[in-house]
Amino acid sequence: MDPDRTLTFLTRYFGWVFAPWAIVAGAALIVSALVLWLVRFDEFARRLPEEAAQWNVSDLSSFALILASLKVLHELGHGISCKRAGGEVRELGVLFLVFTPCLYCNVSDAWLLPSRWQRMAISAAGMWVEVVLASACVWLWWGSTPGWFHSTCLQIVFISGVSTLLFNANPLLRYDGYFLLSDLCGVANLQQRSFQELSRRVRRAIGLASDPPAVDLPRSQRRWLALYALAAFLYRCSMIVAILWLLDRWLEPQGLRLL
Repeated sequence: MDPDRTLTFLTRYFGWVFAPWAIVAGAALIVSALVLWLVRFDEFARRLPEEAAQWNVSDLSSFALILASLKVLHELGHGISCKRAGGEVRELGVLFLVFTPCLYCNVSDAWLLPSRWQRMAISAAGMWVEVVLASACVWLWWGSTPGWFHSTCLQIVFISGVSTLLFNANPLLRYDGYFLLSDLCGVANLQQRSFQELSRRVRRAIGLASDPPAVDLPRSQRRWLALYALAAFLYRCSMIVAILWLLDRWLEPQGLRLL
C-alpha cells in the first residue's frame, strides 16, 4: 500500500506533534511523570503489583487491541516525521507482533536525507509518541478511580514501557534503537557487518579459514562490532527464554503450561 498521500494529509494536521514547542511540552510531560513516580514511589510499588495481579487470560483481547493501536500510532509517528523532514513514505503494511496484527511503515527513504540527525529523529519518532502517551496515562491512571479506564491507562503504560525499553529502544534488536545506533556510529548494515566480524574472529580462533578484516574500519571499531554481535546474540537468546518463562508463569493459574 502506498500511503504517501494519506501521510501528506495527516502531516498537514498532525505535523505539529514534532514541532519544537511540542517536543518541549512532551519532554516536560515525561519529566513530570518520572517525578510523580519518584515522589510517590512507595505508593506506586504497592498499587502496581496489586492491580497487575488482577490481569488474567481474559485481558488478552484488551492487551492485543492496545498493542495494535499503539503500534499504529508508533508507525504513523515515523511516517509523519519523515514527511516533515522532506522524505517520502512508499510502503505501509501489516505484520504480526506477538500474534497480533500491527502496522509497519517503511521509512527507508530517510537514508536519502543528508542530515544524520534528521534520520535519527525519524528513527526515534515512534518511540517518542509512545513514551509521551504513556506519560500522559501515568497521570490519568494516578488520578482515576478503579475501573475500565483506570485499568486501560495502566495497560498502556505497561505495554508502552515494555515495548519501548525491551524492544524498540534496544540497539541489540533490529528496531528503532538499532537504527539510531547505526546512524550515530556511521556504520551502515550494522547487524550484518557485526556478525560477519564475530564470525571471522571465531573462525580464526578455532583455526578455520576466515575472510580478511574490513579495511574501511579501524581495529578498535572491528573489536567493538564483534562485542556488539555477541551481546545481541546473547540478549536474543535470553529474551526468548524469559518470554517463555513469563508466559508459563502467567498461564499456570489458568491450568495452562508451556514448559
